[in-house]
Amino acid sequence: MRKILFIAALFLAAATPAFALTAQAGAPLSEMHITADGTFSAKNVVVYQKSGTTLFCRGTWGNAFVRMTVLTVPDTVPALIVRNHGGATTVDEIQEGDLVSIEGSLVPAADSLQINAKKIVDFNLNKEPKTFAGIIQSVDINAGTFVLPTKLFGNVTVVAGTSTIIKGVRTIVAAQLVKGDKVLSVMGSYDYTTNTLSANAITVYQDKSVFVPRAFAGTVRSIAGTTLPTSMIIDTANASYTVYLAADAQVLSSSRAATTLSRFAAGDKVRIFGGIRQTNLAEIDATIIRNLNF
Repeated sequence: MRKILFIAALFLAAATPAFALTAQAGAPLSEMHITADGTFSAKNVVVYQKSGTTLFCRGTWGNAFVRMTVLTVPDTVPALIVRNHGGATTVDEIQEGDLVSIEGSLVPAADSLQINAKKIVDFNLNKEPKTFAGIIQSVDINAGTFVLPTKLFGNVTVVAGTSTIIKGVRTIVAAQLVKGDKVLSVMGSYDYTTNTLSANAITVYQDKSVFVPRAFAGTVRSIAGTTLPTSMIIDTANASYTVYLAADAQVLSSSRAATTLSRFAAGDKVRIFGGIRQTNLAEIDATIIRNLNF
């Protein structure tokens, strides 16, 4: 079908110098086509006003422009509206000043350039929902960010912000993330222009071997009580733990003979056997405690 380049004098007017400076702002020149059956297409058109679901746009060529009214919900069939990189969106996200392309058809019997839009691409919408996964390459605790290598976008900077971070069954904060952590999924808004993901939900792999019961050696810092059940704080070479002793826990001396907690004191060297709690890595449920000082 023969195409007609639409430059009719009915719609083409000289722009004032003020509009030329505002509308152009380095934007590429517009391109517009209308076929004999009224099929319309335009590229690099500026949205200069918006009213509900109707867009008032201008195609510009230097100091000349064409006004057009774009109906995004013609005959109750909404136009397909997409972001610059193909993600679907709605007319609500289109802002005044955005550069768009339009596909559609002329409104029958209209006395001005009016278009029933079928598809609109907004070149200014460069953020899209994305989900990534991978191994954390580096962490910036002060900025609350980490770098995650991806196949499609290279090294993406993830802004944790106030997002919910789940590791195993625990909720953690961004400062607890470390290089080498395996991110199972991070969902958020990806900005193509900055290669940055603003996260809203992060799931991190938790190595379950951490929770296998084992022996710990340390020094008693304090004891909550002298009868079971009770708890105490023990300092080990690597960390401090709150150790919980159930009513049936074994309390032993250095020779592995049964004894009582009343003989324990701060500063005693002890060995315990138990497992770290999945809900708190600073807590241990111990089944055996042995005092090495007597």
